[in-house]
Amino acid sequence: MPRLSWPVAWTAAGAAAVALLAANVAAPPVLAVSAPPVNAAVFADHAAPRPVASGTGGTDVTPPISTPAVTGTSVSPTPVAGDTTPPSKPAGLRANCLPDFRGTSLCWSESTDDVGVAAYDIYRRTDTAWILVGTKPAGTWNFLEGNLVTGQTYTYVIVARDAAGNLSLPSDPIDVIASGGYPGTNSPPASPPASPSVSTSPPATCKVEYGSWSFPGGFTARVKITNTGSSAVSGWTLRFAFPDAGQKVAQGYSATWSQSGKDVTAVNLSWNKVIDPGKSVLIGFTGRQTGANPDPAAFTLNNRTCVKS
Repeated sequence: MPRLSWPVAWTAAGAAAVALLAANVAAPPVLAVSAPPVNAAVFADHAAPRPVASGTGGTDVTPPISTPAVTGTSVSPTPVAGDTTPPSKPAGLRANCLPDFRGTSLCWSESTDDVGVAAYDIYRRTDTAWILVGTKPAGTWNFLEGNLVTGQTYTYVIVARDAAGNLSLPSDPIDVIASGGYPGTNSPPASPPASPSVSTSPPATCKVEYGSWSFPGGFTARVKITNTGSSAVSGWTLRFAFPDAGQKVAQGYSATWSQSGKDVTAVNLSWNKVIDPGKSVLIGFTGRQTGANPDPAAFTLNNRTCVKS
């Protein structure tokens, strides 16, 4: 009988986690087409089946990704005795949550587990398979991928796993458009630039724009620093204080981040050290919060107070 299958190219290293992309319903891996297969909803508009003749009689479909036959809603490759409970399905996915990055970025809400989540595996869809493109440790809720085509859409899913090897259901797919980076900001140079004319003293003026987006247990923040003075800034240190004691920087980008108590410090990297007059740099971080996430009240750049906008 005619059959539909999805050709797949995968490696042994990713086989166990990729299996979850097909095993998200309590049914055998061949589903009658008389009713739409439940697992097809997860990959709707993200996979195009191609017919393959097989046998006689009615029409069946196989899951979007061919895997060894499993049952149930989770797979435990080599579980530790006593722990067979998988983490919860990753949820709350947000595209381009780190807006100055050249490529794709996505963030998600933390999964839960009876023992503890160990890591998150991130898969991107290609024309033939879902491929593993990154792994993030527990406590990290964002992913960046560069070397992509600006303006092109890429589709991702995330699978959580615990120390026992139990795997969660895959997240709902999310489409992310590759960004060319934040416009108007200083960018990493392709080659060392000519030495600019710089000031040897702190800038006279600066402006800081702070924005944050909260989700359960955490938040993402971006900080735009603009040089409103008449001379270039060469080397900068931004300082501010969180209003709430539960606010913590978890992972930052485009600067070296540190925190002591409520006080937060961000120091330039080599490629964004210089801020020319009228120019800006965009930095940011993901953080933890315990229910309150107010914006900082004031910012200083090289010990000079900035205008907050």
